Amino acid sequence: MPYEVFITPYEVGLYALDDLDNTDHRKDVKAFLEWYLKRINNNDKNGMSGTIYDVILYGDKEKVLPQYDSIDGYSGLFLVLLNKYCEQTGDISLIKKYWQQIEDMAYTISYLQQVDGLTIAMPDYPVKYLMDNCEAYGGINSFLYLAQKADKKINYEYYQNIADNIKMLFSMFY
Repeated sequence: MPYEVFITPYEVGLYALDDLDNTDHRKDVKAFLEWYLKRINNNDKNGMSGTIYDVILYGDKEKVLPQYDSIDGYSGLFLVLLNKYCEQTGDISLIKKYWQQIEDMAYTISYLQQVDGLTIAMPDYPVKYLMDNCEAYGGINSFLYLAQKADKKINYEYYQNIADNIKMLFSMFY
């Protein structure tokens, strides 16, 4: 008998980061990356593209919940995971196939960045979390690497400024 499982793509992404270190699991990580990219919102409840909602699995059926814990953290972590996957495998097929979704995720981070350089979790929840900003910083740097690896034309200076502005605030604490 099937049972209900609540899934946050963010948490699965954390497990997938660890799984990449085991070469036997890389095909599973790729399957998760593609699953994630296929579910990226084009226009979510906040009018944003590049987000992903949480999901409930019931057997082989998915029920999408119109919610997420944070946009900056989800986007940043996913971009870090995709980058690590590409670095370890040399496989850039997902970057080429899903470039628009990847670019939209990077843009969510810049959209959520505030004048002090930090990102807020969501437009309707303007709280700044240190961990989310670490993920956003890593995500933007990963995005820059992915764009270069796949020879994509982006405004490198714009995204480098996003990362630099987050990093500048980190330097105040060290």
